[in-house]
Amino acid sequence: ALDLRLDWPRARVEGTATITFTPLRPTRVVTLDAAHLDISRITLGNDVALDFTNGGSAADDALRITLDRSYAPGEVVALRIAYRSTWVNHSDPNALGGSTGSGIRFFRPSTTEPRKRRQAWSIGEPTGNRYWFPGYDAPDDLRTTDLRFTVDTPLTVVSNGTLQGTQPNADGTRTFHWRLDVPHANHLTAFAAGEWVDQPQTVGNVTLHNFGYPDEAAAVRASVERLPEMWRWFEQVTGRPSPHGSYSQVFVQDAPWGVGAASFATLTENMIDDERTHAEYRWLWDGLEAEGAATQWFGGVVVPHDWRDAWLARAFAHYFDGLFNEHRNGREELLLWHLGGDRATYLADWAGGVRQPIVPLTRAEGESAAPGNTPLSRGALVLHMLRQQLGDSAWWKGVRHYLDRHAGQPVRTADFQRAMEAANSIDLSWFFRQWVFGIGHPVFDVTSRYDTSARAVEVVVRQVQQRDSTVSHPMVAYFEGPMVLGIGDRSETVWISDVAENVFRFPMSAAPPFVSFDRGNTWIKEVRFPRLVPELVAQLDADPDPTGKAWAITELGKRLRDTTATADERALVLSALRRFSAGPAYWRLRYTALIQLNAWVTAGDTAEQARRLDPETRTVLRGIIVRDSSWVRAQAIMTLGHARDRRDVPTFTTLLRDRFHTVNYNAAIALGQGRAPRARETLARLMREPSWKGENILAGLAGLRALGDPDAAPLALEVLRDTTATRWYLAVSRWDYRIAAAELLAALGRAELAWPTVAHRFEGAMREGDVNDIFSNVLLMATLGDARAPALFARVRERFAGNATALGALQGFEEQWKAQSAARPHP
Repeated sequence: ALDLRLDWPRARVEGTATITFTPLRPTRVVTLDAAHLDISRITLGNDVALDFTNGGSAADDALRITLDRSYAPGEVVALRIAYRSTWVNHSDPNALGGSTGSGIRFFRPSTTEPRKRRQAWSIGEPTGNRYWFPGYDAPDDLRTTDLRFTVDTPLTVVSNGTLQGTQPNADGTRTFHWRLDVPHANHLTAFAAGEWVDQPQTVGNVTLHNFGYPDEAAAVRASVERLPEMWRWFEQVTGRPSPHGSYSQVFVQDAPWGVGAASFATLTENMIDDERTHAEYRWLWDGLEAEGAATQWFGGVVVPHDWRDAWLARAFAHYFDGLFNEHRNGREELLLWHLGGDRATYLADWAGGVRQPIVPLTRAEGESAAPGNTPLSRGALVLHMLRQQLGDSAWWKGVRHYLDRHAGQPVRTADFQRAMEAANSIDLSWFFRQWVFGIGHPVFDVTSRYDTSARAVEVVVRQVQQRDSTVSHPMVAYFEGPMVLGIGDRSETVWISDVAENVFRFPMSAAPPFVSFDRGNTWIKEVRFPRLVPELVAQLDADPDPTGKAWAITELGKRLRDTTATADERALVLSALRRFSAGPAYWRLRYTALIQLNAWVTAGDTAEQARRLDPETRTVLRGIIVRDSSWVRAQAIMTLGHARDRRDVPTFTTLLRDRFHTVNYNAAIALGQGRAPRARETLARLMREPSWKGENILAGLAGLRALGDPDAAPLALEVLRDTTATRWYLAVSRWDYRIAAAELLAALGRAELAWPTVAHRFEGAMREGDVNDIFSNVLLMATLGDARAPALFARVRERFAGNATALGALQGFEEQWKAQSAARPHP
């Protein structure tokens, strides 16, 4: 039980924590986690003072309490701890678009960001809660919570469970009382304080609360409309009712994504869009919302025993958000978006030297790895692989058995393995050994040929991966398991044995038009499979598997840009990509084909780009722009814009008023590229039209940068100076119009115009101590490349001396400044 007052000027909480427990063995000494907590008094109940020592560090068991006597199992002990927090949870300067840190993140308006909300929130996973209350900060001991938060009126506090009441106080504050009687792990305690308005929904007897900003109420309703559908679907597929009678999700600033807690989720405010904008990004934000909801079952109903088993919460919640998307939008979306992103993330980490098993060997490794990509992305890929190898019926049978068997308990990976095995009477030890407890993945060299004499297709599969001798984690020499090969329109399931080379032969009366490897792209792997252009075109046209088509598109794009390709090969590829882009395939596939066309066009200089956009290609692109979905249209606009054809100016001008931001953003760039008469005036008008969070400003700035008109500098400066317009805070120019304005000024050789504004904000940020504000201005200085920046960089270095994280971020910005300064044009 916590009874706390939030103090914004000091960025801390102060009050009491009461921990009531019964020991499991005779106990005289109790140790708790209490990172940097200033503890003034500990009593037994409310009267007997107890001796304690407090190391004050973030280490486990830093607080050691000596009881008045030894207590036996079954006796009830209540410790009342009076304390205040001292740790300040600063933003990560390497992640200016959002970070979580440890403890409570406090916000208030500042010189740099006067629109910043007065707000505070906490995210406990994995061990952040010890920075704001003492407790047992590990997931294997479940407890209930009774939480009271006192804040200034008109702030509201949202936390775990249900609101028991709100008490007005004589000093102008209010106390919010939240209670959750369902036992849950320590890291699943969370709260958010701010000015919120609830947009409630109901599913059966469950109330779903959606807390957003008062000025965004309509947008909150538009953005959360699918939450009840998600909730019903999770209940249906797990076979278990809602774990809680109510669920609250709160949309906060500076959170990079979202984290689920017990009956609660903290989600980024960037999810909240008006109906027009949100409709364009459902594929992204549905995943965020569904992942927080799925955590109520995976991480709530079953809880990882320790952080080595973090994937049992993180991977499941993440994969189940993908499964909901599959249910809602089709299998292509799961395969191409969710799993495609996870596969790219995992392989990038592997190439970058991040080489961990899903379940590390030690607790310390588990705690370090828990927030990372391995238990999330690789974990989700492994769950999908298991589902594919078992089949849907066996998969769901095993998942439900696992939940039923272990509900309300801490679980280990072995519990999940045994549940899947018992439900389906199979042995999965080989699967878990290589994919869950081991590191790495196979690297396949694949060849195929048609043997005319034997009238058979032969596929040779070699595993050529090398063991990483620098890591101590187990890795099998060769991977094994079932795989589906595509022989034209036939699907053949084979067993890849754990040997260096597997050879498969399939009787065929004639050579198939193509052979595809791992139909469905189920395995975690790298593949080298040399193919002729006609085979790739045949696969693009006829493969029933969307991942096979996606692979063929990428390979065709490589051939298009290959300087050794013949003119006939390039013509065949162009024809195939044009035809496919305008065809009936799933939109992500056509979007990918257009990306490959765009990469081909932009590989040359301006004149070459226009030449490569031959009349037939232009006709196809114009047709797509007229009739297709927003993302495909936007990509077609981007490619067509490189033609710089004045005949397209009326079309691009009309598209500036399109319903979809992706369309008018790329239309603005195309208009600028074409150097159309009065383009600057047209783009300036676009920037002044209202939009949700400056989409029209972003589009106009992008178009002006493509235009390169020096007279656009005042427009960019006006945007940079603005402190009142609504905006995203994502620290990238595509979504942050201050950065886009700085880039435009730098490109026009007028960076010095921005210096007084940026320098003023920097001075304010240094006085106020907001790390995000300080480094946001450092980012703008690096973007501008102004010669006065190094003197201010030196002050930042002095201020953060000894802070390796901040100094590392500063070094990166200094390198960016050097590059920008060297390339800086002059008016």
